[in-house]
Amino acid sequence: MDCVVECAQLPALYTARLDQELTGPEQEAFDGHLAACPECRRQWHLFQATMERLHDLEPQPAPPELLPGILAAVEQRQATASWFTRLLDWWQRQDFSVSVPTAAGTVATAMLLAVLVKNSMIPWPPVAGQEEKLAGDRQQVGQVAGLAGESRRVPLPDATLAATSPRSYQAPAASPGLAPGLSYDTIPAHRSPLPGLNMQRPDVLVVFQVTRSDDLDNFLTECNSQSSWRVGYPGREMMLLELPPCELPRLRELLAGKSAAIAPVAALSPDFARDRESVQVAIRFRQPE
Repeated sequence: MDCVVECAQLPALYTARLDQELTGPEQEAFDGHLAACPECRRQWHLFQATMERLHDLEPQPAPPELLPGILAAVEQRQATASWFTRLLDWWQRQDFSVSVPTAAGTVATAMLLAVLVKNSMIPWPPVAGQEEKLAGDRQQVGQVAGLAGESRRVPLPDATLAATSPRSYQAPAASPGLAPGLSYDTIPAHRSPLPGLNMQRPDVLVVFQVTRSDDLDNFLTECNSQSSWRVGYPGREMMLLELPPCELPRLRELLAGKSAAIAPVAALSPDFARDRESVQVAIRFRQPE
């Protein structure tokens, strides 16, 4: 395709024509337009003559007072400028890789996240009556080392019911350690026959509200029937479990449909303690008043 140059476009090509920066088609169009347009040809000759006269001029040295005057003016302006003006000048001299609105949005997001993190670390206010109730609970489970000697704390705010829909589970016909059909008003008081089951501090705490004796029987039978679980009874209303983290969903199934609270809530997550070989669970049974 032939390159066409209009009269209004020609002055923008003067410098490129003198420096030989035009492509072949552009130079042909430039010369062709000059040959056909007398006015543009006259302007081109004037531009060439002006550039030749500029090349013939000798360089003139700058006045000696020019540089000191510029430096003095800059120093005076910096001395009299406010901190906002200096900050604005510094900001304008920076070469940011992102736009100013994006940077402002990023800073605002970071400040919002900082406020949220700070507020999340504020302890929950104690609920009236909960302090005395928890103090009595800790006194009853005091035989578990690490729980008995702790100071009074604010009740865990993240405890939640294990399940809300009723489900029923049938106990197996026979299970090691428990006689079939045997009912327990309280947990057996004997020590665990498994050596080494000594919890310093359990990873999971469960409070099991016993509403029916057969629920407790089924739960004890199921726990004792799990081959990979270690079961112990340090007290009449306390059971200790040591099981692989992958077995926690099975424990949650056994607690489903029953009045039970689990803390921390993270224990309900399928990824809880996946990097460990075993987790320790303390289960306290509360009989109806």
